[in-house]
Amino acid sequence: MIGVPICVFAISLGLSMLSTPDSLLPGLVGASVGAGVVAAFYAWYFKFAYPGRLRKVLKKLYAEDKNPGVLGARSLEVDEGGFTLTTAFSQTRCAWGQLVRIESEPGYTYLFTSSVNAVAIPHASIEAGNLRGILAEVERHYHPEKVLAQ
Repeated sequence: MIGVPICVFAISLGLSMLSTPDSLLPGLVGASVGAGVVAAFYAWYFKFAYPGRLRKVLKKLYAEDKNPGVLGARSLEVDEGGFTLTTAFSQTRCAWGQLVRIESEPGYTYLFTSSVNAVAIPHASIEAGNLRGILAEVERHYHPEKVLAQ
């Protein structure tokens, strides 16, 4: 977000230096005002306009009713060979070698199977077993240096 105001500042300063090469102050003031206006717009847009626009697009996307299994209840089973994620519409099996990263924050643990795909485990929704047992099983099998045989 900071990059655009900096570019505006540099371009404005450069253009003003071309028109009045003997005085730096007017160009500096103009460039600062221009960069400030752009920064204020970006701050407003990302604080107020963008979240509403994103919410509207996502509601429209999910309202199309062409995404079975994207939202809804899920079941995660962990065993010696890997883990299985089951929904009402699908079942996905991942071997332990497919697990590339594990991250945790208060209330959630994420099992990443790629840089853009993860299984989110909400700690409060664990019904069978316990969180410590599940995480211990995942940690026991997680070896990032190993990959699946090709």
